[in-house]
Amino acid sequence: MNFKLYLLLDRTKSIMPKDFIDMALTNPEFSFELIDDKDVVLNYNDKNMIFEAKIYIKEKSIIPNIHMLNAQYKNINMHIELPLTYPNYKFSLFIDKITLMAKKFDLYIYTECFSDVSAFKKDDIIYAYNTTKHAYMEKYPDVFLNYYKVDSLKLSDFLMYENEYNHAVKHYQNSGITVPKLLYYVDELTGNVSTAIEWNGVTNLLIPPFIDYIYYKTNDDSMIVLAKEFTTQLKKHIDNIQSFLPGTKVISEKKLIKCQKPLKKARFTLIRKNFKVVSQTVLID
Repeated sequence: MNFKLYLLLDRTKSIMPKDFIDMALTNPEFSFELIDDKDVVLNYNDKNMIFEAKIYIKEKSIIPNIHMLNAQYKNINMHIELPLTYPNYKFSLFIDKITLMAKKFDLYIYTECFSDVSAFKKDDIIYAYNTTKHAYMEKYPDVFLNYYKVDSLKLSDFLMYENEYNHAVKHYQNSGITVPKLLYYVDELTGNVSTAIEWNGVTNLLIPPFIDYIYYKTNDDSMIVLAKEFTTQLKKHIDNIQSFLPGTKVISEKKLIKCQKPLKKARFTLIRKNFKVVSQTVLID
């Protein structure tokens, strides 16, 4: 099942589908596809966020029970369609871009969560998507067997970090700060999701505030340590920095040598868990 968001227009106004298509195609994530002689689709593909959606422009209406909707609004046979397996953060980024087009053409919306046609409001659309998603999860749990639930606010932090990663790398490159990739660990016994970063002990390190573990991997040894224990043990050699996520810390190049000695003396909790690494594409809120 996909989530469908239908686009409508006040009867006193008009829209040329070509104008809508042209505006969409100014965004590099959109591409145009001709389905047949009468129907077309705009494919949206955000490769950075691994997110896909479609905007259909059809000859005939597919809005269910359209006769029951407010007659002040006319159907323009355009609707948005996407899977119900995306976190709200990803969906929100997509709706931000759709909102610009909606305002340009004075569009209204309808979903089967609504009792009638509504103004184009981002919060209402996210609520509708989230409500539909959770209802679907309850009705068809088998569809989500290979997904792992994460608190929505936590998952938004993870995905914000992912979304800003390339920008952060460029921003900090002149400061000599290494921005690590995120690792997602799943406890195979409980199914709980944790986050980690990898460190080789010889390069500087940016530590996001939400990290649970640090995978300390050198030529001689490797171990997984609790991030809170790590930052506590090395607190004299770790600095706070200005970042897109408050609470971000860093071990700078200047302090790398100084932290080696306390690191060797540190005693960390032995982690006795069976972890497997998963992709962010299997995380859902």
